[in-house]
Amino acid sequence: MDIRRGIIRAFDSGTYLADVQIVGSMATMLTGVPVAKQIGADLLTSGTKCGVLFFDETNPSDACVVFVYDGAPTYALRSERLVITSVLTLTTSWQDVPGCTKTFTPPVACRAVVIIVPHLLSETGADVGIMQARLNVDGVGEDKYAEARFVDAWDRYTVAQTYVKQLSATQHTLKMQARKTDAGGTARCYIQTTMTIFLLPDVGL
Repeated sequence: MDIRRGIIRAFDSGTYLADVQIVGSMATMLTGVPVAKQIGADLLTSGTKCGVLFFDETNPSDACVVFVYDGAPTYALRSERLVITSVLTLTTSWQDVPGCTKTFTPPVACRAVVIIVPHLLSETGADVGIMQARLNVDGVGEDKYAEARFVDAWDRYTVAQTYVKQLSATQHTLKMQARKTDAGGTARCYIQTTMTIFLLPDVGL
């Protein structure tokens, strides 16, 4: 077996075959070369440098593109789950949920999928109004809420809301916030509350 450097000249995502020009031999163009399936199609654009593995050095058509080595790096799915650290007594103003704040800098531009799951409790019933939680990104609160309306004292609900946010490769702060809509009664964001963050590469699924 032998590995040679090549340049992708064309790629068919349907068949996962590429046309590859072998470096050092400008006249050598291999057509219909299989590409390793773990290489994302978004990386296989014309001009991309690649490594071509020849299984049989005497047969140029018996080859496979096994890696690419230029362009922006890609990152596997990564995630973190945050859990409330103390019970939060709600007011009619947005408050940060203790323990559910994350400040970080993505290595590249990416998408964040954030799932907030507040566990809401009314000690006094309907007089608290609607209890709401939301995601706040870099000081800006989202306008879609995880929320519940209570009827009886000691009612409790676990609700969820999912957000997809585009993030640049700069520092960001993501946090969960909660409030109630009416001034009366006693309402709390309780200990089972969580916020989970998934970072995905900034490419199509």
